[in-house]
Amino acid sequence: MKKFCMFSFLLTFVILLGGNSVYAVDDYELKFRDTFGLSKESSPNKNSSSTAKYGLNLTEEEEKDLDFRMEIQNKYIPEIVKALEKSTKVKEKIGGMYINQENGGIFTILIKEDDVENVIRNTVKEVFPYEEEYLDIKIVDYSEEELNNYQDKLYELESTLKKQGIRINPLNLDTYSIYLA
Repeated sequence: MKKFCMFSFLLTFVILLGGNSVYAVDDYELKFRDTFGLSKESSPNKNSSSTAKYGLNLTEEEEKDLDFRMEIQNKYIPEIVKALEKSTKVKEKIGGMYINQENGGIFTILIKEDDVENVIRNTVKEVFPYEEEYLDIKIVDYSEEELNNYQDKLYELESTLKKQGIRINPLNLDTYSIYLA
């Protein structure tokens, strides 16, 4: 009886809205759309293809965009990383790499000094045909190697610091920082 009453209520609600369907966006979908820089408006159209792949309804355009991003991520990013690792000069200047999904799947390379930017761009161009649209290079203060060395030194000093009442909290992956308390 409760199911029938609920169904009657929803049917009445839809009829009162002039027959327009109502599509509720849940927390998972909002977070997904936010993470991948998609419109907060969900597609009320059933798209079984996108539901099977991504767990929610997407427009055909959104699904094609995400499929393309996944192709870049799976096919090209490993090739870019391999190519960059071959150059010692470049390797020691890299501060990190990530895919900025919120901004359309842009592959971002962080470098310590801009003197290797052209070398990086040329290396990436050899294996990545979408370098112009999908590559961003940013300058940072420290290379990944330097950050790892600082982290190692801190952990080597951990017992000494503990005796002095200083505690090391684990690495915060959102901000890439280590907290001393």
